[in-house]
Amino acid sequence: MLEEYKLNIDRDVKDDPANLIGYLQTMQLAILSGGSILRPIIVKVLGLKENYPLGVKALDWPEGFSTANAKKLFKERLNSLELSQEQKDRIISIKMKVFELNNKLIREVTHSTESKQVAWKYLERILFVVCLVLAFIGYFYFRK
Repeated sequence: MLEEYKLNIDRDVKDDPANLIGYLQTMQLAILSGGSILRPIIVKVLGLKENYPLGVKALDWPEGFSTANAKKLFKERLNSLELSQEQKDRIISIKMKVFELNNKLIREVTHSTESKQVAWKYLERILFVVCLVLAFIGYFYFRK
């Protein structure tokens, strides 16, 4: 999924660097709007500690920080850019695509619990083989 995301960004930005605005705006607004909602989900899905380790610090805001003011300032700066109508239309279509990609990514991450279970199965098998090898080594070593 991340490879698909990267390929989309590469292709869109190669077409017109202004297309990156669609990604930036969508991601920035998502983080500002949903960061406090996403943080506990990410912590739970990835099995991180409850004290929010460094992996989710990007979703913490300093005391006194206003997400509403940050969104307003971000919007003002974007609106001040000189873009053609064609660029604006393309950025809007990219924002819709990014929203879909984000939803796919979230679905993939929330299903990673299933991936963890598969990983544990393989780890159990590896540990079983290691135990067998150790048992054989122990048998031949203590057989004297």
